[in-house]
Amino acid sequence: MSNLAVAASVAPAVETLSVPVPRTSAVVEVWTEFALALGIGVRQINEILRKGLENFLLESASMLFLNGRGEVVFTLKMVMDWQKHKTMSEFEHNLDLCPQQPFTEQLHSNFQRLLVYLRGSKAAQGIARTELHVRFRQEIYDNPELLERARAFLNLAPVAPIKYAPGVRQPDMTFRFAPIPETTFVVREIWPTT
Repeated sequence: MSNLAVAASVAPAVETLSVPVPRTSAVVEVWTEFALALGIGVRQINEILRKGLENFLLESASMLFLNGRGEVVFTLKMVMDWQKHKTMSEFEHNLDLCPQQPFTEQLHSNFQRLLVYLRGSKAAQGIARTELHVRFRQEIYDNPELLERARAFLNLAPVAPIKYAPGVRQPDMTFRFAPIPETTFVVREIWPTT
């Protein structure tokens, strides 16, 4: 067999290009990557998380990690500061990113470190399931008609009170990353008492 046939079947290396990505889209993608990596279903991501952020409805999204008894062991809460986002968009409307690579990897190496930590906690705590809970912007809660429309738009209903696992609640770990400072990541853990 000639080397020519082999060479033809090997695709040439393609240089990845960074393109301007709208700031809001970059934030939506980061939240999406976290949700997907931590076990939230694609349907919830697309129909609640993405749709809620892209339409400027959500103030926060929480991923609740539950044990086999349905008790929350730890949470990751992503909070959006829309006022800061508006200000940041005026100065840096777009972020240069490669759409074919995870945005979290391109924006800051600590995104991956946080994901590794959360996945490790998930495995160590024997998490049985992960739930997505969202909170609308405060202005929406202040207007009952708007709240009803927002819930219908995202096909949401109020959730039952959360049941936490017994143990000692640790101080919140709060993270902000320079490329998207309008988003705060808050990890809240409950350590079992021995």
